[in-house]
Amino acid sequence: MPSLSHKQTKTALAIAALGVELSSDAPRDFRLIPAGEFRAVDGRPAECASWVMTDEDGARLVADMAARESACVIDYEHATLHAKKAGTKAPAAGWYQQLEWRPGDGLWIIGADWTAAATQEIQGTHYRY
Repeated sequence: MPSLSHKQTKTALAIAALGVELSSDAPRDFRLIPAGEFRAVDGRPAECASWVMTDEDGARLVADMAARESACVIDYEHATLHAKKAGTKAPAAGWYQQLEWRPGDGLWIIGADWTAAATQEIQGTHYRY
């Protein structure tokens, strides 16, 4: 019997939200990145006038996410970006598997699956952005 070969392509996808306001009911769908030019609430970026999210960027991120076989983490305080270097844990607040680009509005997470602890944090308004 002939053997079957299987080629896997892995796509790395990392998105850092700059300011996401969450309502107290732990929303499952929310905007992650606005369309067009934007700056973070803390004044970033320092190296240029603004960041820009185009329709092409949004479509590429949606396609990259759709090609993934596993969910992406939603973490606390960008912990997954710093955990290895700092030697700390990076607990998940939730997970998502779908992105949606809304022209003129931005990149949305669709169907976030929050952990019980994160749901309590959001409902208690310990985390708002």
